[in-house]
Amino acid sequence: LYALHVAAKLWKAGAGWRAPALGGAVVLQFALGVATLLTGVHIVLGVAHQAGAAVLLAAAVAAAHWDSRRTA
Repeated sequence: LYALHVAAKLWKAGAGWRAPALGGAVVLQFALGVATLLTGVHIVLGVAHQAGAAVLLAAAVAAAHWDSRRTA
């Protein structure tokens, strides 16, 4: 929930595509995690969940980089 709050604040601050990328990655990662558990860790969903983690990391780094450049 906190990550969605941060994404909303980034959007208001003018972060452009970084804000919805972060929010979407968080929602996707949550949904994949729940689906993975509900299916008894089906391998395809497990791999997708791991790929989603990489996407979420990239979105978080992009948002943090934008914020650090803006405040510097």
